[in-house]
Amino acid sequence: MSDRVFRDRKEAGRVLAGLLDHYRDEARHQVYFAGLFPCIWRALEGDRRDRLGRLLAPFMAVFLENDTGPLRRALAAHGFDEREIRLVLAHEGHESGPMAQRRALRATLRLLGEEGVFAVPAVTDALAAAGLPTSA
Repeated sequence: MSDRVFRDRKEAGRVLAGLLDHYRDEARHQVYFAGLFPCIWRALEGDRRDRLGRLLAPFMAVFLENDTGPLRRALAAHGFDEREIRLVLAHEGHESGPMAQRRALRATLRLLGEEGVFAVPAVTDALAAAGLPTSA
C-alpha cells in the first residue's frame, strides 16, 4: 500500500504536510483543554459540578465520532480498495470499540482522573449510561 502512496514524491510531501498540520492543530486543542478544564472544575462546587460533569459524556461522545466519509472518498478516488481504506483508517486511529475509545480518550481520562472527576457519581452515571469509560 505505501508504494502506491509514495509513488509521487510531491504528492507524498503534500499529504505528510497536511497530516502534520492536522496533528499540530489537535495538539493545540488538547493543550488548551488540559489547561482550561482544571481551572473551571476547581472553581465549581456541588450542583454546578454535577451539571458540568454530566455534560462530559456527550462532549466525549462527539469527540469519538469519526467522520470518515471525506477520507474514504479521497482514498477511493486515488485507487485504494475497501481493504486498503480500512487499513488506513485503522492506522489513523479511526477504529472502533471499547479499547479504541479508551486509547482515543487516554489523555482526557487521565486529566479527569487527576481532577477527581470520577469521584462524582453524576459524572460516572452519565459516562456509564453513554457506554464510556468511568475511570482513568
